[in-house]
Amino acid sequence: MSCGWILLLLLGLPATSHSLDFRLHFNRRNENPSDQTTKSFEIPYEQFALQQQRLPLPTLVPTDGLLEPSFSAELLSPSFPILKQLFSSVERLQQDFNGAQITTKPTAEPSSTISTMVPPQNDALFTTTTATAKPKVKMSKLSFRPVKNESSGAAAHVSVPSHRLLNDILVIPSSRRLYVLAIIPIHESADNQGFKCGRVDLNGFVRLAAFLDSLNQVNSNKILKDVGLSLGAVIIDSCSSDLRTVADLFELLSGTNIQKSDVVAMIRDDDSYLPNLDQLARHLRLPTLNTFFSKKDKPLTTGTLPSIASVLEAMVGLLDHTKSTCLSLLHDELHDDSARVLSELTMTGGMCLEQTVDLKRGSKSAMENALRRLLLSEARVVIVLLGEKNWIELMKALRTELVIAGRFIFFSPQESRWSSSKKFLEQWPQFDQLLLTVTPEKTSGPSELLQLATRFTNLPFPQHWLKQFWATAFQCHIDGEVTPGQQFSKECSHKQILNVTTIAPDVDIAPISIAVSAIAHATRNMVDSICP
Repeated sequence: MSCGWILLLLLGLPATSHSLDFRLHFNRRNENPSDQTTKSFEIPYEQFALQQQRLPLPTLVPTDGLLEPSFSAELLSPSFPILKQLFSSVERLQQDFNGAQITTKPTAEPSSTISTMVPPQNDALFTTTTATAKPKVKMSKLSFRPVKNESSGAAAHVSVPSHRLLNDILVIPSSRRLYVLAIIPIHESADNQGFKCGRVDLNGFVRLAAFLDSLNQVNSNKILKDVGLSLGAVIIDSCSSDLRTVADLFELLSGTNIQKSDVVAMIRDDDSYLPNLDQLARHLRLPTLNTFFSKKDKPLTTGTLPSIASVLEAMVGLLDHTKSTCLSLLHDELHDDSARVLSELTMTGGMCLEQTVDLKRGSKSAMENALRRLLLSEARVVIVLLGEKNWIELMKALRTELVIAGRFIFFSPQESRWSSSKKFLEQWPQFDQLLLTVTPEKTSGPSELLQLATRFTNLPFPQHWLKQFWATAFQCHIDGEVTPGQQFSKECSHKQILNVTTIAPDVDIAPISIAVSAIAHATRNMVDSICP
């Protein structure tokens, strides 16, 4: 897959050099003395930390009080306003994702790809659009007044007393207390589903930028301004950890003045195995948008990409085209429902599902035993549905068991982290099996990434996240900043060219941008239906 266009952003321009100059203050040259009190990045929760000394310790609400639904169970029917509007908005906006791209990944050079395209049903490119013009609506409960864009860095009227929580979240304020909860893996997991965070996830940080930029756009558009609304956001850094994400969400709702009734919907941008988060979201009855191939049908949940069934259909279709008659399946607990879908597809298509290997425990020994079963059964074509940790264990087991090169033909959904995560980049040179992957067709091209890159300096990133992203992307160090999981000897330049396609070659910002736009349209449609 060619990287194509090179996206360049010269961050050393006089207007932006101060904002991205990570040198110590006494090493800086004051280029504009009159701007000493101006901050280019006004992070909302920086002001929360200043209030730490004046605020009492958070008092945890009892569990039954926290998780008590804010509305009756009758509203869970299809007539539930925001849910109904949300689903219809997603259906209108996700039409660009009806196609799938089948990519062959050579074993000798992971960076090059050979692609066979499955024709999409709709070739329209994704653009951010506004709703059809309507007469100005006079609301019966909320008086109309102009609302400035709160996501540009204005002070947040939110109290977050916990220092630990401050390191894991970013709050974008809303004058109407309407918040989008976003679960994004800004960092990788340090110990595979443990509690600690590792190095920055470059793809996750770029998608965070796309989320903040899309939020800016919908708040600036007439769709919300005409009714005096603005959407805020609470972004939780999941670190691909179920325990950490649930702890952060619980502390957010119990230890701050953000209530569950303030949350409009949740965007889940982390496709890791997070069963406790799913259970908590279901108990809170939060409408949820996934930005990945959904592995399981869940109540109050939709997505900007199709379900995993479409991926499996593409794989089975290719095998049928090549006259293959048998295949095997290797999956973990994240894909239990996907295994059932594949079994139904093979029965319908008259194909033999020779062996199904279920990894209940993702340990090294369990993976080696699973690989031995595949070898003993003489399996050749294997569909692999594994999480990140188990994929790493599979590649290690192939070397441990001395599997000859080209012994297996693996089919798998492709992950954007494969081309940017240090864990995978260290493993690919020793991977010598044939790997065929399925990935959604990208509708966000070089021009969209270029526009996003040029707005990086105006987005309200937390300073410590931005510094860690910069150090990881350019493999350099910033004085006074400790980057989890890595250290570099090269000092970061304060004038640096940002090439997004080089930093995150497979990132796709369209799904999360569509999710934000869908929530904005659903909110407006709900207001129009309730307050005519």
